[in-house]
Amino acid sequence: MAASSAGGSELPIEKLRYEVVEWSNYSAGYHPRLIMENKPEEQSSRWLSETVRPPQYVTLQLMRPAIVTFVHFGKFHRPHACNIRKIRILGGMRMGVMTTLCEGELRNDGLSETLKLRHEVNGKDFPCLYIKIEPIDTWGQTNFSLWYVELSGCDDLVYVEVAASGLKEYQQKEALRLCLKHLRQHDYHEAYQALSKQAHLELEHTLLTQLHNSLVEKGEHSEAEKILSQAAADGLLDSHIENQPRKAKWQKISFASSEGHSWPGMRGGHQLCVDSTSQILYMFGGWDGEQDLADLWSYDIMRGKWTCLCRDASEE
Repeated sequence: MAASSAGGSELPIEKLRYEVVEWSNYSAGYHPRLIMENKPEEQSSRWLSETVRPPQYVTLQLMRPAIVTFVHFGKFHRPHACNIRKIRILGGMRMGVMTTLCEGELRNDGLSETLKLRHEVNGKDFPCLYIKIEPIDTWGQTNFSLWYVELSGCDDLVYVEVAASGLKEYQQKEALRLCLKHLRQHDYHEAYQALSKQAHLELEHTLLTQLHNSLVEKGEHSEAEKILSQAAADGLLDSHIENQPRKAKWQKISFASSEGHSWPGMRGGHQLCVDSTSQILYMFGGWDGEQDLADLWSYDIMRGKWTCLCRDASEE
């Protein structure tokens, strides 16, 4: 089994050994260390939290640092009310400093599942010594259960040492960026410029710096709007925009058609659908207050144009 590393080479993936070293709590007879054995037929072979109140967690310590790529969850052989529905997995080299590796959902069935973990930061692999599993929700709104947990990844020293070196370099740069941010926030301009020049490091994207200068230092809102418009035009905001909730917006449409003077009359009870690919809306029939209608219309959203496809479908 192999996985791609940040450098493009293949990581040799193997089962990783671990110990359960910390937990939030557990119900009597359901110790967290039971998750180290896969016994899907035994209902008592699991960690069962003592309460549903967050935070609930189980922390695993690897035998040695590794690039952890997958976590496998075994389950009871049939659906169970305590099965975890939503889960968060964190990892790091220190128990108190971890980053989120995965947030996912598990099915309520008797089949094992595998979640892929994020194992790169700033384009480079990073090692973990600790993995923390945080259940968020169950299928039955009951106490949380973990039946079996298996970790996969690469603990080969050749790969791990390179990853550790890359992580250290990344952390040093982030520490410098925090210093730069502090200096700028407190108007230590000379110190900010000196540190930035000596470290050969930019605090942020050039456009963000321009935006800060326009809004914070100059108070030029019109200039800031131009910067944001340019960023949007360059596609820099695409990922942010895609993750925003969609909001419907009503817009009055002009009454125009291919015939130059006709459009559908007022009605209710009609059928309406839209072809999202061609951006054409189709409307059929309805009731105008006096009679049943059987006309078929199309509306070209992009062109703002009504077209009558059929005046009376009952005659066709």
